[in-house]
Amino acid sequence: MSKLNSEAANQPSSSAFYRAVWRWHFYAGLYVIPFLMMLAVTGLFMLWFTAIAPEFGERLTLSPGSASLRISEQADAASNAYPAGKITQYIAPLGNQNPALFRMGLENGDRMLAVDPYTGIILRDVPQEQTHGMIFLPGFMAAYFWARKRVDLAIS
Repeated sequence: MSKLNSEAANQPSSSAFYRAVWRWHFYAGLYVIPFLMMLAVTGLFMLWFTAIAPEFGERLTLSPGSASLRISEQADAASNAYPAGKITQYIAPLGNQNPALFRMGLENGDRMLAVDPYTGIILRDVPQEQTHGMIFLPGFMAAYFWARKRVDLAIS
């Protein structure tokens, strides 16, 4: 009989612990789900913009020539566009029908240049500050919108 009494005494404690864990799991889910939804939506935007509207011209289509210029000749073509600038990065073409990318460091900000690897012509010149900026969107949303809601929830 004492064995049955000890099992009965443990039963409510186990059930109360299960309910407490389930309750905390539920509240944690309510707290985390908006953050995960924000990441999913902004990730979708980032995927959309990189697939549909490339920022720097890395997916421009070229007609391939007989032979591509040396990288130093392509760099010279990029440097001629901004003689006061310094090339800080080279990104190789994605394929034989795509341009090479050069990042030019200037005093007033960086620029990305898409250079035709066959002719050395600059196809696109984009200030790096005027890109889509989708990389910073999740951080901005998390820091402002959801943080504001969490503070309001904590105060109430």
